[in-house]
Formats: sequence, C-alpha cells, structure tokens
Amino acid sequence: MTIGVAILGGGIFAREEHLPAVEASKDLTLKAIWSRSLKSAQSLEADSSKVDIYSEDSGAGKSLDDVLARSDVGAVIIALPIKNQPEYIRKSLLAGKHVLSEKPVAENVKEAVELIKWYRSEIAGKGVTWAVAENQRYLANFIRAAEAVQTLGRQLTFRTRMQVLVSGGKYFETSWRKVPTHQGGFLLDGGVHFTAGLRLLLGKDNPLVTLSAHSAQLQEHLPPVDTVEATGKTKQGTVGSISISFGTTAKGRDWTIGADKGSVSVTFDGVTIDGKEEKITNEGSGVTPEVRAWGEALAAGKENANQSPEEALADLELIEAMLMVSAKKHVPIVKKHPKKWERHQSDRFKCVPSAWRKPKGIDNRVRRRFKGQVVMPSIGYGSNKKTRHLIPSGHKVFLVHNARDVDILLMHNQTYAAEIASAVSSRKRIEIIAKAKTLGVKVTNPKAKVTTES
Repeated sequence: MTIGVAILGGGIFAREEHLPAVEASKDLTLKAIWSRSLKSAQSLEADSSKVDIYSEDSGAGKSLDDVLARSDVGAVIIALPIKNQPEYIRKSLLAGKHVLSEKPVAENVKEAVELIKWYRSEIAGKGVTWAVAENQRYLANFIRAAEAVQTLGRQLTFRTRMQVLVSGGKYFETSWRKVPTHQGGFLLDGGVHFTAGLRLLLGKDNPLVTLSAHSAQLQEHLPPVDTVEATGKTKQGTVGSISISFGTTAKGRDWTIGADKGSVSVTFDGVTIDGKEEKITNEGSGVTPEVRAWGEALAAGKENANQSPEEALADLELIEAMLMVSAKKHVPIVKKHPKKWERHQSDRFKCVPSAWRKPKGIDNRVRRRFKGQVVMPSIGYGSNKKTRHLIPSGHKVFLVHNARDVDILLMHNQTYAAEIASAVSSRKRIEIIAKAKTLGVKVTNPKAKVTTES
C-alpha cells in the first residue's frame, strides 16, 4: 500500500522535479497540490482526475487545513520560499504528516537550531518524521567519488569551485530570489548544494573546523552578496579552498580531494580517480532518487540519515560561517584614550562640570603640560581612519525608527548595524527586531525595552 502525498508549493522546482519524482516512486502516490493561488497550483499540470487542487483563493474546503485534515494524505513535500518554510513545517508535523522540506533547513542557523530542537523534543518518536531534501547527496558521481576518497588514505587537500554568472533564467525570475529577504541571497539558496557536496567527499569524520573568508557583491542585481572565497582546515588537518560565485564571468566547477594515495575529482558526467576517468550517468538532478529514498524510509517506518535535519543544518552552518567570517573582517579597533575626557579639577569642585573644557589660566599646570598632570586632548589621540566610528563588531551604527528603515540596510548589512532610537515603543521594537533578523541585519540594542515590556 502506497503513502498519499501532497505537494505544498506551485513553483518551478515542484513542477519539474518533485511532481515527476513522486509519480516515479513505488511507495508514494500524489493525492493533492496546494499553493497560495489557484494559478500557481494549476501550473504543476497534474492529472486533475487523480490529484485534487487546493489554494487559498479557491473558497471553502480548499485551504491548507483541509489538505492536512485528509486521512489519505500521510506526507507532504514542502517547496516554498526559504523564509516561509519553517511555519509550514511546524503546521504539517503538528497535523501528523511526515514532511520532506526543501533545503536549506531554515534561513539562518539560529532558527534552524530552534526548529530542530522543537522537532526532537515535541514530535520525534511519535510516528511522524521530518526529512530535509538535498539532491547533491544522491548524485551518482558524488557517491562514487566519496567512496573512492575513503580508499586513498589520509586526506591532504580539498578544492571546491563553483562559479557562474546569473543574469536571468527561470529561477532568477522568481520574486523572492530577485529581492531576497534571507541572508546571502543566491549564496544561501544555491550554496548549500555545494557545501553538501564538499561535506560528502570529506566524510562525516573529517568536518571543517576553521575558516577564513572574503565575500562581495559583484553584480548589482544579486543582493546582498553573490561571491564568497574561503580557505579552511578540517578536523584531520586537510587544508583547502572554497570558491562560490554567482556573479563572475570566470565560469567553472571543480570538486577535488588530494590524498596520500592519489586524488579524486568530480566531473560533470563522471569521476576522475588518480588520473583515470570513469563515466557515470546521474539520475537527473538527484531529486528522483532522493524522493524515492524518502518514500522507502517512510514505508519501512524509519528515518533516512542522509535526510536528517541535523545533516542539513551542517550544510547551512558552513555557508553561514563563511558569510559571517567575511562580514566581520576589519582592522583591529584601537582606542588610544578609552576613558572619557574629564575637565581639570571637576573631581575637586562641585561647581566644575565634568565635560571637557580646555584650561585657559595663565598659571594652569595642565595647560602648561607639567609632568604628572592629566593630559589634554590632541590630534595624536585620534582613531585610525579605517576604524573610526566602528563599534566592536566592525559595523557602523545606523539609527532606525521603524521597520521600513531596516530595509535600507538589506544591501549594507555587512557595513552597518541598526540601532533602535530611544523613543521607539516596545511594539515597534519587536517589529524592527523581527525584520532585522529576516534580513540578517545586526541590532546593537535588541533587548532595550523589549525584555521588560513585551
């Protein structure tokens, strides 16, 4: 007996990958499709005699709640914009449905950790499972390369290079990719594929432990960043580089591991092991075997380790680490006179304010710079121009009064941090903090008023 499946989402990937993959699985049967609009749901072009179409604008009895209430739907595939997925994952799991959600596991590590913690404590072990899709782990050439790496002894070096110029195309034309509300833009959406591939080659016993990186936005239409160049070192001492760019004309792709007994490189249609090329045919983009493996795991009543949320979290952690490390690089901030400048004799006389004033007296010992006296401000105490006005995190402060002001920092979240103005109410502060979290903008005073009043 097969398991009934509903697809949540009416995008390109759901139509071209998920729909055919479900139809090809012997353990799954497509029962329903839901999207926010009827036009989007109908775009999957499923057989209407076998598959029911649901949407928020189709009237009574056609909502998402109606899909999740169906007894013949035991599992859902969620293929929605990155920002929206956690909400639907929670809702589907609480409705008692197995979930396969598209990568990344969440838009940032903090939210992913919270979601996984909730799943493990509240849902896991109650007959409902959550899997996260990553088709890179189901490409035959990567699987063969990973097996070969394990036979070549100690890993010495690694190299990951994926460079392309995104200037259009079906995926770029989607609104949430054109104006991303998640950190990293295309680097997050597509980059997790490449970090997943690298982690598969290195193996679970040899994770990356240190990173140094630089990021940049090379193309104006790919905010907030489209390129990251990183070097890293693994637990076992393997060193190498990661180059991911969606904004360069220097196109190319390369996954290579150098080991004691030879090297392994993944090519587009095969694997090169120590100079010997093997032709390997992948099963499409890897989604079909991925969905098939998910269906087999559901039929067997167990979780697939390659599709665990923790595995997807590790892919996300690597991308976020590269973005965060590159964002925080700045010249060390040195304050030559960290203390506040105090007016001479303000500590002795109540009538003398502490605000600095230059002494004017003809016999004043501070003005005459006598030894042992307090020093006066001078140009020599000025800060380095490169770090002037920077706070310890390496950002400049930008004052915001409402959530709209935070939008200004979308493409400048590596340079500026938001500081909520003192007159802003606690209600608006909560809105500002939520917006900043979505856009990956640092807030210098997130707890002011909110902790005690919200």
